[in-house]
Amino acid sequence: MDMMSAQNLIFGTYRYSLDDKNRVRVPQAFAKVLGESFDVMPGRNGCFYLLSKQMVPVLFADYMNFNPLDPKNADKNMIATHLFAMSRQDMKLDAQSRINLDKDFQKTFHLEKELVFVGKATYVEVWPAEKWERVYGDLSPESLDGILDRLASLGE
Repeated sequence: MDMMSAQNLIFGTYRYSLDDKNRVRVPQAFAKVLGESFDVMPGRNGCFYLLSKQMVPVLFADYMNFNPLDPKNADKNMIATHLFAMSRQDMKLDAQSRINLDKDFQKTFHLEKELVFVGKATYVEVWPAEKWERVYGDLSPESLDGILDRLASLGE
């Protein structure tokens, strides 16, 4: 664990609602690891990611260290352009550990009222609650054995 020590790992699931000024609280445990300023990037399946300033160069090293003028890098350049054009850099927490999500951002990610924050060890996923329920609504103690079996099989 080069970039993150065990005490800086991000785990847990929290739900918070957007207020009437388009602000949402970042869970305090997550805010401590992310810092006062962090990056927001589009994620998979309709979520977005909160990334600490230390994690961005690690996670996106391949997209930051290539020659965009080389024709063999055209696909990588297009992907990087999409990722970074949709990102919100230097998202800052206010005094109450909230971030402001403007209307365009809310529209892009289909954010209504409630958001689900999920700690993924080195970054945070943020989901519209309705989407979270559709994708992960079957998480329960009863489904855990199947999930763990699937996880074990991915390592083989």
